[in-house]
Amino acid sequence: MDFSENVLKEIDENHPIYTMKYLKDKPVRDLVGVQFLNLMIAEEDKLITITLSDAIEGNTSNNYVDEMKQLYCHDEFSKLVQDWNALRVGSVEIALNRMVIPHLKKELRANLIAEAKECVMRSCCRKMYNWIKVAPCSCEFPEEEDEEWDTSKGLRVMGLSYVPDYSQAAFTCLIVADGECTDYLRLSHLMKRKNSYREGEKTLKEADLLALKNFIATKKPHVIVVAGESREAMMIAADIKECITHLSEEEQFPNIQVEICDNELAKIYANSNKGNSEFRDYPELLRQAISLARRMQDPLVEFSQLCTADEEILCLRSYHNLQDQLPQEELLENLYLEFVNRVIEVGVDVNKAVQQAYCGNLVQFVCGLGPRKGQALGFENLAPDLHKYIFFFFSERSSYVVECSNIYFVCSSAETKI
Repeated sequence: MDFSENVLKEIDENHPIYTMKYLKDKPVRDLVGVQFLNLMIAEEDKLITITLSDAIEGNTSNNYVDEMKQLYCHDEFSKLVQDWNALRVGSVEIALNRMVIPHLKKELRANLIAEAKECVMRSCCRKMYNWIKVAPCSCEFPEEEDEEWDTSKGLRVMGLSYVPDYSQAAFTCLIVADGECTDYLRLSHLMKRKNSYREGEKTLKEADLLALKNFIATKKPHVIVVAGESREAMMIAADIKECITHLSEEEQFPNIQVEICDNELAKIYANSNKGNSEFRDYPELLRQAISLARRMQDPLVEFSQLCTADEEILCLRSYHNLQDQLPQEELLENLYLEFVNRVIEVGVDVNKAVQQAYCGNLVQFVCGLGPRKGQALGFENLAPDLHKYIFFFFSERSSYVVECSNIYFVCSSAETKI
């Protein structure tokens, strides 16, 4: 590997190939992970030049070409035999050095790139798997006799989203068990500090905390989730825990769990076409809070919100730092395959998909359906007066087999709940 002195300083400690800056005579079998892909990117950026050696190690010697020459030589000493040996040796050299070895080097380079990209693909799929394998959040309040704290029918989740800017308001919302946003609260001064030297800021902060405390007391969420936008999330979580502590002392309020969650998915959903159409009149931060709360209720369902015709699932940038090197169609297919595998494991509640429109995206991942057939079933666009008919239609398996026999049999491998 060669590089010019001009780019020597460009390959600093933060560059992916910094540890391979002086690489020389490295066997390809020692390349691991995405090392070769990083080298290829650096070569495309004209930082380095990669050269594959023409010398191939043989079985009994250090040069494979010399071994091949000996195989075509006769062990005789007449001038005629020597002339034929020289002709054969020349032919072998031409065949290997001008045809075989250049082709092998080209094929080797292609294979190394393919293997490195496959490593990136596996890493992206593993990342998605780790996201959607998480079960819906669960909690219990055995000491509470009030029915409002019963979690058997689902959780009420309170989501809070903010930006690290004092001039912008934060938003919190309450998501009930069916995924609907029933109430929300605008907190204009939540990002200010309680120990501020300015009395005005301190007063405004305390007023927002009081409003937040009253919101928690009246709505009684089972879980509270805060967007992990910045380090300020820890401060907000501490403020919420303090509010819950005061409620516990004053009103025997149960100890509610407060979580901090990555908000990359929430940001993309808030700016997606689906998010804008579903909550058109809501500000972006409020849509983020809704997505955070829904993710706590069921990560699989919330991630499926980006599996639309717009392919917004590819907007997530935390799969891998080299995900842009993969073909988008191939990456999308493999990510969807992870959804199919998870749906096969946990199933799809068809009746829930009818009741809750945002759950309908999972239907496309039932084996044998896909986006076109899943959309044709129309779970997301059912009119309210058709619900009774749909419940009756899917409650009788015999009618389903007769009317939709082809779809029924190709979906038989999936755990579809009726």
